Amino acid sequence: MRITICCSVQEDVDNGPYRTYGLQMGAVRIDDISTHKCTVMRLQQRLERNHISPLHLVDAVEDFLAAD
Repeated sequence: MRITICCSVQEDVDNGPYRTYGLQMGAVRIDDISTHKCTVMRLQQRLERNHISPLHLVDAVEDFLAAD
């Protein structure tokens, strides 16, 4: 299954709105992974290369963020 990059605008009380990037795989969508699109692209490529299952997408993103 293909993993796509999604973009959304989040709101911060102190700094106002900001653009953030996430991933979507089928019905699983994870927003606000990073404000840097290149970081999310790097994660997307790694997950696709390792044939990640939608069932493990959330855990894989959490591991990526913890290691970064």
